[in-house]
Amino acid sequence: MASQLVRRIAVIGAESTGKTSLVQALSEQVSAVVVPEHLRQFVEQYGRVPTQSEQTPLMQEQIRAEEAAVGQAASLGRPFVLCDSSAIMTAVYSEFYFGDEALYGPALTYHQQVSLTLFCQPDLPWVADTGQRDGPEIQAAVHELLVRRLQGSSGPVVPIVGAGDSRVRLALRAIAALH
Repeated sequence: MASQLVRRIAVIGAESTGKTSLVQALSEQVSAVVVPEHLRQFVEQYGRVPTQSEQTPLMQEQIRAEEAAVGQAASLGRPFVLCDSSAIMTAVYSEFYFGDEALYGPALTYHQQVSLTLFCQPDLPWVADTGQRDGPEIQAAVHELLVRRLQGSSGPVVPIVGAGDSRVRLALRAIAALH
């Protein structure tokens, strides 16, 4: 099946770590279908962050969009799906904001299908994003949760550091290593 040849690349990290910028830059250099971050779309659509009861549907929608992108990439002959965020981020935020760890099981199970995790580090200047970002202290705490939760991850996890083109080059080297 052609969809088995498509490799998923999850770009994750705490708020304001350059995930979306990295995905946009990579999409200009690799043949991929891009999956936008559903959390960002939710906040833009509703003008608020999701509640605890909305975490599971939010994660399910992110997964559904990624699955659809895999099919689309296969039909277009593109070898990659670039995921701006991932289900694991919903699980981390659910734990951080609501003390709810229930989403880790399905999120980590789903994450096993990811060929490469690009883990954006909090080494960029923090930038406000109205309605969506809480500040450098929250960024640091969420980053630490991600570090703990990614331990023992089945696929390669590549820390993405630096600024601008150096981040992109680091990510492209990691993607090239998949071949």
